[in-house]
Amino acid sequence: MPAAGRGRARMLAYIGQRISVRTTDDEVLTGRFLGFDRHCNVILSDCERERRAKKSGAVSRVALGFVVLRGCFVQSVEVTPSLSNTPKMIDSLSSRAASAPDGGDVAPTGGGARLRAPIAGLGR
Repeated sequence: MPAAGRGRARMLAYIGQRISVRTTDDEVLTGRFLGFDRHCNVILSDCERERRAKKSGAVSRVALGFVVLRGCFVQSVEVTPSLSNTPKMIDSLSSRAASAPDGGDVAPTGGGARLRAPIAGLGR
């Protein structure tokens, strides 16, 4: 398997887990990892931004919600230890997806939301 394929498989293993992404401007975005693409664009839900002031060292946190972060701003990614990152949680997500009636994807954040194809003609 090419090196790019191994990296993709490694990233796919973390879908649904909480991750922290350090950006090029030293902010840390923490949220549930929903997806990525070949440009390293990262999709996070329930995201929170943490910024440290350079002079005072004070930390400010802001809840952002759903975030699509461009890959050119990603400096590093690490898995955040949390209760929901346990294998039991990941297994329950995969079993829900397998038991979906139409075989479709189940969003890892719960709620039964499904990703669908865009509506033809919308946004053109």
